[in-house]
Amino acid sequence: MTEDQKDVLLSLLSALKRAQRKSRSLIVNPELLDQEEGEDALDVICMQFLAAGESLKRLERLYPDLLQNRYPHIDWEGAMGFPMSSLTSILILMLNKFLSSVNSRCPA
Repeated sequence: MTEDQKDVLLSLLSALKRAQRKSRSLIVNPELLDQEEGEDALDVICMQFLAAGESLKRLERLYPDLLQNRYPHIDWEGAMGFPMSSLTSILILMLNKFLSSVNSRCPA
């Protein structure tokens, strides 16, 4: 394994582990999204998914079609580009939390 290949795989592993670690508190306590701590964790998670996507793109450049040929059932283009469905779900969740907060502060 070349140093470049090793770097790509270590970057991918690091990004995925960090996203998993940062998501634990939000999974256990979704109300954290109402606090700055939860929003910060969500920012880190999104950035790690972007980093993982970039690592996958680098891996694809080193080994064209390797992932697609070995694992054809996985949406690799989506994984490399942070799927819009995931981003949309996160944005909707954040918007709902925001609207809930605003509604609770406004008199009826």
